[in-house]
Amino acid sequence: MPPDIVQTLVDEFSMAGDPSSIDQHIETLRKFAKAGCTEIALRSHNTPEYSIKMIGEQVLPAPH
Repeated sequence: MPPDIVQTLVDEFSMAGDPSSIDQHIETLRKFAKAGCTEIALRSHNTPEYSIKMIGEQVLPAPH
């Protein structure tokens, strides 16, 4: 696959970061929803229990 396509997929369809980037990721999820996305798959690395807790406390309650 051409490198520019790979980079576009990474930039536009993936999220990674730490708790300081939650607001940015919520905005990305809103963008997906506005575009018609009704499902999303999440993968947590290293500490899934922490990630699940953070998603439940900070992402799910965020206004749509």
